[in-house]
Amino acid sequence: MSQLHTKTVCCPKICGGKCGGPGCSDLSGGYNNCCAAGVAALNRSCLSTVAPCNMESSAEVIADPTCRLGVKSSNGEACCPRDACGGKCGGDGCNALPGGYHQCCYNGIAADDASCDDQAAPCLLTRAATPSPTPRVTPQPTPRPTVKATYAPPPAAADPTCALGTKSNPAAPKTHATADAVGLVAKIYRAEPPSDPYCLKGVLHPNGAQCCKAGCTTCGSSRCAYDALGKDACCSSVIAKNGRSCDYFPGPQQSIWSREAKYKMKFDSVLLYLPVQYLSWSWVKTFLDKGTGVQLVIEFIDNYSNLSDVAAGKYDGYLKKFGAFAKADGRLIYLRPLHEFNGDWYPWGIFREGNSLDAFKAAYRHVITVLRATGGNFKYQLSYNVKSANSNPTKFSDFYVGDDYLQICVSAYNMAGARYPDSRSLATILGYAYAQFESFAPSKPLCLAEMSTTSYGGDKPLWITDTWKSLAYQFTAVTTINWFLENKNVDVNVDWDLNTPADVKAWVDGYWNFKTATKPQ
Repeated sequence: MSQLHTKTVCCPKICGGKCGGPGCSDLSGGYNNCCAAGVAALNRSCLSTVAPCNMESSAEVIADPTCRLGVKSSNGEACCPRDACGGKCGGDGCNALPGGYHQCCYNGIAADDASCDDQAAPCLLTRAATPSPTPRVTPQPTPRPTVKATYAPPPAAADPTCALGTKSNPAAPKTHATADAVGLVAKIYRAEPPSDPYCLKGVLHPNGAQCCKAGCTTCGSSRCAYDALGKDACCSSVIAKNGRSCDYFPGPQQSIWSREAKYKMKFDSVLLYLPVQYLSWSWVKTFLDKGTGVQLVIEFIDNYSNLSDVAAGKYDGYLKKFGAFAKADGRLIYLRPLHEFNGDWYPWGIFREGNSLDAFKAAYRHVITVLRATGGNFKYQLSYNVKSANSNPTKFSDFYVGDDYLQICVSAYNMAGARYPDSRSLATILGYAYAQFESFAPSKPLCLAEMSTTSYGGDKPLWITDTWKSLAYQFTAVTTINWFLENKNVDVNVDWDLNTPADVKAWVDGYWNFKTATKPQ
């Protein structure tokens, strides 16, 4: 069933008699008309408007009389949804924005005549007087040669029974796919502050394994001991001996086992991060020996765009050594190489200068081929970020390396207070990416690679509660859920962890409700 929590949605006829399900974003009406998550994210009630809308009388409709949650048109009379219209409202080319004519153009919003006193964007901030005897002429959108037209709903006040549209499938809530057990993950961190996991504030040694202090002129040189900053700051052998990790971020320091005792539950697995140069089976074994599964993110750290070198085998020796230990042990772990590859913030990011999509595919396939040859008991994950760098429009299907390799993962954070002012629901953050995955790889189990929320711009415990519900009833192809429980307050103001008793209670209660809702029948 296509449901958000317990809300059935109504899709317009432009969706061809379909509503939700795999491929919904490719239907004529697009994501916000034909996908349950897209319709739900619009916060439109069928009691006050026509499809696309939420059908239940209990559906929450958020009014926004000042357009605080959206973007005002230049004349100040219309409010456009911020995400769907890319931060714009009206003007030339508005009909070609992702939300289309009736969400992003003043005339389109005016034609629907929905007030911001009753709902959030798209809506009118100032209603023009409309003489009742005179029929209103509906403005027509400018032709769009390359972008699908957005459905223009008929001039009806409401459609509470979805007589004018198509209901999402009114069945019982879906249970989750069973290809893998649902995983609940706390990220493990170690060593001591301050943090700089990618040596952005220092000088990366040519071997990629140590980070010298900023200002070292001899990092990697045989004369490092004579540097003005001294050998402790500039010599790799000394830095390696001190055992200090670059990976730590301040926050509540709790091991996965202390959390289990505190929360009175058990995590299925732990999410570990290691540079390829420091792959350590002994560290992995620590968790396996305690009955905790492992997902290992392999980071190909270097000081340049390195996809070509990954594909050429520069790091093969580290992979082969790790695989040999894994083979000898025999226990299964999940590996996630080159994660968030559709970004530009890591050396392996596709959109980083010097890298490319073709280079990524070659690098990913090479890494998996090398690891498979070791005989280690591995399963592999292909891990996207929920949005590509600089909102690059490349379809997620274009990044796909093939069915032979993987479980698909995606990182999805609520970045309120760090990248945007207001809190966003998981449906808003993840919905479009999820619809793409369901379209081109409907049989693949999905995983949330990393997920959490800040406490800014909204109610964090409520966000946690609602997210557990969305995972239980809406994003039912997701079989692995990685909650990123670690604060990062050094460079960016994101408090991902459960930092208050209310946070912890919402998380634990949500966890048990989720487990009950997804229990196999």
